[in-house]
Parts: sequence; C-alpha cells; structure tokens
Amino acid sequence: MHIQRGDEALTQAIQFSIDEYEGVKIVRLGGNISNVTRNEFLNIINELTKKNNIIIDLSNVGVFTSSGLDALQSASIEAKAHNTRVLLLGANESLIKMVEILDVYDDFIFVENVEEAITKLKYYI
Repeated sequence: MHIQRGDEALTQAIQFSIDEYEGVKIVRLGGNISNVTRNEFLNIINELTKKNNIIIDLSNVGVFTSSGLDALQSASIEAKAHNTRVLLLGANESLIKMVEILDVYDDFIFVENVEEAITKLKYYI
C-alpha cells in the first residue's frame, strides 16, 4: 500500500476474491480503497459480515486514503453489530500509523497471518 496523488491513482476499481479457511471468510483485496471505491467496498464487506467473521487481506491494496480508513472503521463497527468481526491482514506501516494518529486503534484487529486470526477468533473474541 502506498499513497499516490492524481486522479488516475484514485479511480482504479477494487478487485477481490473470497476464500474460506476453517469456516472464516478471507477477502483478498486489490486496487484502491478510496472515496471512489468506498461504497463498493462496504457493500462487499457488510454483506459478508452479516453472517461471517472475515479476514480482510490488504496486502495488494495500492492506494489507501482516509476515506478508505473510514470505510474500514465503518465495516468493523457494522460487523460488531452483527456479532461478527473483521480482522485485518497485511496492513502496512503507514495504515497502522494513520490508525494510531486518528486514535481509532480500538476499532481494528490486526493480525500477521491467517492462523493468528483463527486463534484470535476462537479464544479472544
């Protein structure tokens, strides 16, 4: 993930695939999470979290804006309302720093790998 400037960087659509591991949906994202793709992102994630805990793999997200962070936060809060959780895999240092600066760390669960996510879901959430 990195921040780019210019309209071309922000207009790229979201690509995603959904896998399952030990009953947990893994959403692998690519493209950009910005104001342009916010609604598409939320539609995908909110539909899944109505019934499932999910892991969002952010490893292949190119541009991540403050609107993207807001969408992630909204998805996490919506999941909690359905007694499910969103865990974030592959978040880069700049995203984590943005979360810390905005003091919204409590709304997110960061994991280093899928196995850690499964363990957190089983024992801590």
